[in-house]
Amino acid sequence: MTPEELEFYKQKLMKKREEILSRLEKHSSAQNQEKDEGQEDMADRALQTYQKEYIYYLTDSEQFILDLITESLDRIASGSFGFCVACFGAIQKKRLEAVPWARHCIHCQELQDQGLL
Repeated sequence: MTPEELEFYKQKLMKKREEILSRLEKHSSAQNQEKDEGQEDMADRALQTYQKEYIYYLTDSEQFILDLITESLDRIASGSFGFCVACFGAIQKKRLEAVPWARHCIHCQELQDQGLL
């Protein structure tokens, strides 16, 4: 992979990381505001509980993506970015363009999805 391509993916990963961190910060501040409002209505409390669970789900999945992004940035620094962590084959460029934090080539990702990797 050329230095220009690596820089392109690095910038893409850093932009995605900033987007996620910004969303997590908004979710956190919204959750803190809800604590201060002290709602009494049962429907409001049910909605608040649903929103908290949804935010928890979002933050959990976004934290997972943040971890993958950090790992990808480390692989760029070490020179192993663009190679599957399972078979060490090249990850397809179209896959990296769509999901620059991808750890596996398509074949190994399918194996992982099936629980075989």
